[in-house]
Amino acid sequence: MSLLPLRERPARCRALSSPKATQGASRGFRGATAFGRPSQNDPQVSDTALGLVSGLAFAPSNSMLADLFRDERRPLVLAIFGTAASLASIVFFPLLGWVGQHDGWRAMFIACGAPGLLLALLFGISVREPRRGSSEREPRGLRVYSILEAVGFLLGSPAYLFILLASMFMGATVYAGSTWNSSFLVRIHHLPLGQVAASIGPIQGLAGGVGILLGGTLTDRLGERDERWRL
Repeated sequence: MSLLPLRERPARCRALSSPKATQGASRGFRGATAFGRPSQNDPQVSDTALGLVSGLAFAPSNSMLADLFRDERRPLVLAIFGTAASLASIVFFPLLGWVGQHDGWRAMFIACGAPGLLLALLFGISVREPRRGSSEREPRGLRVYSILEAVGFLLGSPAYLFILLASMFMGATVYAGSTWNSSFLVRIHHLPLGQVAASIGPIQGLAGGVGILLGGTLTDRLGERDERWRL
């Protein structure tokens, strides 16, 4: 979130499509270089690039949605936006598992990265930049804050610090479970990779999507009584 001021200065459509394109290129690079004789640092380079850009798309996405929808509807809108990962888990987990089982993990990385490049290009040329502040009932003066000002404000907010801490614990749990579950089923129960992906992906995606949508709907309803629920 400290990078939000930087992502606000250029057109947000380009600021959103660029990290997604880099994500796709990083995944494809890791798979493609592994077909030859990859250097020892190739996986580290691709993983570092992927980690650096993974979080850059959230700030411009949320900013654009905030300009399109009023604050009383934003929790549900952000929840719907958040189901993208769940839909990807339902649709692409089985597909990539099949690719990995039949063609190997290198081809799976390429199949994972190529659609990201195409979608980033399509998004960059087709989505229009919304007018800033268009959803506000009363026009407000727009000011671009420096990184130090933004970081100082966030670090001074107890609500933000608790949300950050909760997100860290949630992320550690989700990613640890995702990594362990697949390896456990393949190595201990000797299930084929395609079957593992076809079962875990839809289950995780469906459960996560339902939970996100219920959370957004509930926040919308509670926010009508007390706007603090929208935090």
